[in-house]
Amino acid sequence: MFRSVLKCGKIDPLPCKFSSSFSNGSSPEMYGKAKVNSFMDDTTHSQDNAMKSEGMRKTVHDVCQVLDTGPWGPSLEDALDTFGEMPQPELVVGVIRRLKDVKVALQYFRWVERKTEQLHCPEVYDAILMLMARTRNLDYLEQILEEMNMAGFGPSNNTCIELVASSVKSQKLREAFGVSETMRKFKFRSAYSAYTTLIGALSAAHEADLMLTLLHQMQ
Repeated sequence: MFRSVLKCGKIDPLPCKFSSSFSNGSSPEMYGKAKVNSFMDDTTHSQDNAMKSEGMRKTVHDVCQVLDTGPWGPSLEDALDTFGEMPQPELVVGVIRRLKDVKVALQYFRWVERKTEQLHCPEVYDAILMLMARTRNLDYLEQILEEMNMAGFGPSNNTCIELVASSVKSQKLREAFGVSETMRKFKFRSAYSAYTTLIGALSAAHEADLMLTLLHQMQ
């Protein structure tokens, strides 16, 4: 009965579940201080993250304001240069998501490429494709997919779905079918739900030939 509180024949003043915490010689006071310091470190880290996020939002807003001044040219590029640091993917994605014009987004996209002398990451390409889906402007779709194919990565499942769904929502079913075919051209397979969405719309519109083509592709 008392075995759990005995230590070397004496009664241990601390319950067993706590005694191991101080077996290395540290006192309860030191343990408490360590916990407080850990809490303060976590709080500081959270505050730093919040400040960085706020700073990023402000920079995204400021860059978008510059891009809205248009048209693209040396003076606009000079204004972008005033932001100093090399554009990071997080910034580029944030800017593209806020833009409403695919052409302006692509001009910024190319400027960042020249500025950094690096290829964009998959997230940036996805942001461009999502803007195309949102604005239903697919003029540069093939160009972007070709670049992604050469870079060795493809659009995310969610992006594939949105590209097809945006055309379906606007009743442009042959355009949606064309999106699927363009992705196949560059060895990208549409997400399963993108296929089913388009097949359902084609069935309702009595587009039997296109529907059968998609069904064969799914097999």
